[in-house]
Amino acid sequence: MNETTPENPVLEGVDVTPVGLTLRDWLAGQALAGFSRAREAEMFNENTVRWYARIAYEMADAMLEERDHAPRRQVVRPKSEVRPPRPAAWQDVRARTV
Repeated sequence: MNETTPENPVLEGVDVTPVGLTLRDWLAGQALAGFSRAREAEMFNENTVRWYARIAYEMADAMLEERDHAPRRQVVRPKSEVRPPRPAAWQDVRARTV
């Protein structure tokens, strides 16, 4: 995934115009979703919406730039087996009453 190529896969040898969100669009959308969760709905008007959209894309661009400059980190493997979590208490009760 990169900032200019849409995420949707395309078959080799098939001449198709790619459609879909680029990584940049997706990151900007995630930032915009965060803004809307952090603010009250009445704070959005025709002026602030454009400002939030511009800031969201600036954040997306910064994330992409940082990703390109950040060193690749190794995947950390657990030292021991990772066990699945125990069922929640309500799941145990349901299983016994059915």
